[in-house]
Amino acid sequence: MKITDHIEMLELKTDGGAIYPALLHDGSHLILADTGFPGQTEQLKAAIAEAGFAPERLTAIIITHQDIDHIGCAADLAKIAPGAEIMAHVEEAPYIDGSRTPVKLAALEERREELDEPMKDVLDNMRRGFANCRVKADRLLRDGDVLPWCGGIEIIHAPGHTPGHICLFVQGDGALIAGDALNINGRRLTGANPVHTLDAELARRSEARLRSYPCKHVLCYHGGALNLDLP
Repeated sequence: MKITDHIEMLELKTDGGAIYPALLHDGSHLILADTGFPGQTEQLKAAIAEAGFAPERLTAIIITHQDIDHIGCAADLAKIAPGAEIMAHVEEAPYIDGSRTPVKLAALEERREELDEPMKDVLDNMRRGFANCRVKADRLLRDGDVLPWCGGIEIIHAPGHTPGHICLFVQGDGALIAGDALNINGRRLTGANPVHTLDAELARRSEARLRSYPCKHVLCYHGGALNLDLP
């Protein structure tokens, strides 16, 4: 789905509905923001192709944070598009490359003895999933960095959901790619889902900062797109 001249919103079907990676382009660069769950590589390739682009021509893959539904196909895509530079926030990179245990996996592992059998199966599946989709970041991002593509892509450190969560503000389009820092409920913009958020107070402060940006469009990984120009 075309959002602006520089942004396509992709849709990947999941058991729980859908998730929405973003594809940014400017004629010279093709940038994917987030990569779906493990096992969605073919679906993601098809979505990129349906938007009119070749997956092997990706020039960058930006991972907003460490959760498995965001990093799942990054390693596969790095093989398909070996010229693509993998990017993540400096605080998230160790969790994405496996140097540190992802925070939500670590929290479940600490409670393993308290878990019932179905939740232990969930934990084991999570552990296997993370082990199979580790990827090393080629470039470490920091708050305030501006990538010189698509009219300027500002990196916004928006911690709370995870420690190094980032959002992308496409300056020329007035478009915010919010990852999981914001959600859409009907036609209303809401903050990070508290059930899956590490630090609720920090997430609220990040939400307030994100709302200060002059956004015309907001893309949420869970919820899709909201056009703030519409009445």
